[in-house]
Amino acid sequence: LHRLIRRQRQMCIRDRKDAKKRGVNVTAETCPQYLFFSKEDGKKWGPYLKMNPTIKTKEDNVALWNALSDGTIDMVTTDHAPGTKEEKEIGYEDIWKAWGGIPGVEDVFPMLLYETIKNKKLTLTRLVQITSANPAKRFNWYPQKGAIAIGSDADLVIVDPKITDVISADKSHYKCGWNVYEGKNIIPIEITISRGEIIAEKGEVYGKRGRGRFLPTVPKRKAMVSMM
Repeated sequence: LHRLIRRQRQMCIRDRKDAKKRGVNVTAETCPQYLFFSKEDGKKWGPYLKMNPTIKTKEDNVALWNALSDGTIDMVTTDHAPGTKEEKEIGYEDIWKAWGGIPGVEDVFPMLLYETIKNKKLTLTRLVQITSANPAKRFNWYPQKGAIAIGSDADLVIVDPKITDVISADKSHYKCGWNVYEGKNIIPIEITISRGEIIAEKGEVYGKRGRGRFLPTVPKRKAMVSMM
């Protein structure tokens, strides 16, 4: 596993494109924080935006969106890492002591869907690839996961593209009680279906503890390049 995390993201993207042209079997990923935040946002959020690798420039944001669109980056993950307010705010005194990471697993798809539908940054087909099909293929879960097909798990979301909302920490299901995506536009998920069962609807979670299943995976021998 190769994590090219301390270089400028535009350089990482060029490396990924070059590797693909040479036939190297690599997979690239990014996270939503690197699509939606730049260094300027640190003035507002301070230690709440401490993470590794660090956020970069607006030019890097644009480069990542373009790489997602053209297939250079294969998937969007979250690095979901919520810490308490106390763990974050100690960074106002000593940034090195602050928790590194932010929550994001609840917000990533609604934000990407909004950018796809409203701002045309991705096609719907590409959105499905980077959030579902490609991760399933990478970890050898496809077509059990990542596909709508006979024999596949009925894992679905239902949305209304005409309905929009903004993210609010008060409505989030994170235990940490804060959310740096506060105020970001989303198209909310109306219904979440897992293996044919409705487990969430309009912000209410109905899935029962213990219904999850462990999915073993034996990834093929590939280099994975993480462009975050």
